[in-house]
Amino acid sequence: MKYIISESRLDNLIQKYLSSKLSDLKIVEKRDSYDELLDVYVDKSGEPLVIIYPKGLLALNRRVYDSMENIFGLETTDDIQAQLTKYFTEKWGLPVETVYSFNDLDNL
Repeated sequence: MKYIISESRLDNLIQKYLSSKLSDLKIVEKRDSYDELLDVYVDKSGEPLVIIYPKGLLALNRRVYDSMENIFGLETTDDIQAQLTKYFTEKWGLPVETVYSFNDLDNL
């Protein structure tokens, strides 16, 4: 069954989805392979979802990144990036230009 929704309603749904996935995270610190201290945000199960690097770079768990394409049908990287940069700028106060993704925290 197909639903037709407005672009503004889709934007609102995506922002609510991101809030549901990325709220109530706990911050932990971890050193990467270059011995730089990272801020790693983990969910209740301890799975890392967001990493903020020292130079202001931000990475999102690939599973969350991919779910935006699968659930909402965002077809291009630009569509996904627009939603992510809006979310992290508005909700986290982080004016990021690009949100990177990661699969495995141990291989940073």
